[in-house]
Amino acid sequence: MTAAAVPVSLPAPMTSQMLRCSGLAIMLAGCSSSSSTSPAPTPTPTIAVVSPTNVALGVVNTTISLTAHVQDSTTTRALAGVTVSWTIDQGRGSLQSATTTTDPSGNSSNVITLDKKIGPADVTAALSSGKNVKFTVGGVPGPAAAVQSTVTHLANVAAVIGGHTFTSINGSHGSEGSVVCGAGQTTYCWGINTFGTLGNGTESGANNPSRSNTPGPVMSEPGTVFSAVTAGGTHVCALDTNGHVWCWGNGSTGALGGASLGADHTIPSFVANPAGINALRVARRRR
Repeated sequence: MTAAAVPVSLPAPMTSQMLRCSGLAIMLAGCSSSSSTSPAPTPTPTIAVVSPTNVALGVVNTTISLTAHVQDSTTTRALAGVTVSWTIDQGRGSLQSATTTTDPSGNSSNVITLDKKIGPADVTAALSSGKNVKFTVGGVPGPAAAVQSTVTHLANVAAVIGGHTFTSINGSHGSEGSVVCGAGQTTYCWGINTFGTLGNGTESGANNPSRSNTPGPVMSEPGTVFSAVTAGGTHVCALDTNGHVWCWGNGSTGALGGASLGADHTIPSFVANPAGINALRVARRRR
């Protein structure tokens, strides 16, 4: 009698998955595992001034470039694509853009145009988080534009002797007489010379003051050029092209600034500005 055939189940062929694994539990688990990476922390932007790092001065109607830098406050990594908002908090001028975006180096730049008025302008560059930096810029008087015009309805008008060109001119009448000064590549004064107001190294007494109707050069320091000048009753102050103030004449009231009180100065005397401060203009009190 022939035995009946009994079907036998053979194991399925071993797969590469099984060959890489050992143990049933590992086979059931699929043997593979995926590695997980923690998400990068969100950067915390902070902003700093690149340039200018101090008070920037420019002739009115010109432009000054302002640049801020944005980086991660933790890693100091430069952050690109960050929006920076710009505003003029006080002062005068106009900005090229209200907002800018940082470049791959983390820098964001804007341009302010100074208007015809002089004086400082405070500009703020701010992030959406509220972090911000401030820039201070200012306009100083520039060379006067040449304007030709006809003057009418005036009598006894005469041209100033010498044919000089001035960028600024100012005069004042004091108890002893008048003094007028004009600033330019060389500064000239004429009129009364009481207390040394002509700035030429001489002076005359109040009881017998000397006068000059011809503009004479002021004895300024070599290389010093005055861009603006203002005459008081018995003294004169001028602003040089580096933002420094010089005064000469009557020192009895302290109007000469850095000069010793009571001493007259017949040539320009340097007035020391506070540290880090440049003067923008010189003016006298209006009565």
